[in-house]
Amino acid sequence: MDDFLKDLGISLDGEVVEENVVAQEEAVEEEQAAEAQNPTYGDPVPSPEEKLEMTAKKRAAILSRHEKWQAELDTLVRDKMHSIRAFLTESRIAAVAELAQWGPDKKGVIAEVDSEGTKLLKGLEG
Repeated sequence: MDDFLKDLGISLDGEVVEENVVAQEEAVEEEQAAEAQNPTYGDPVPSPEEKLEMTAKKRAAILSRHEKWQAELDTLVRDKMHSIRAFLTESRIAAVAELAQWGPDKKGVIAEVDSEGTKLLKGLEG
């Protein structure tokens, strides 16, 4: 307890010891002077070579991420194209089956729509 009070600059009888207070003030002033000469705010400023190296590392990481994403997209496109082809095939099979159920009188309507569509395309092209 005595050492603690001495560090605070207080003697056992309650008087403030001037020597410790002055010594502490001098120590604080020395620390402030040292900090003024050597500012250590934040990170040290990197050299141009270090900046180039950091930029190259960041660029490599970005390119790596983009290549990974592109590979995932390519896989997704392949999978979706397969599922779309399967859907279209099933839809066409269902449409053919439905047309087969129509009678011969309805098939004439389909031929008429086909010929009108062909005329329309010729008109748009020429």
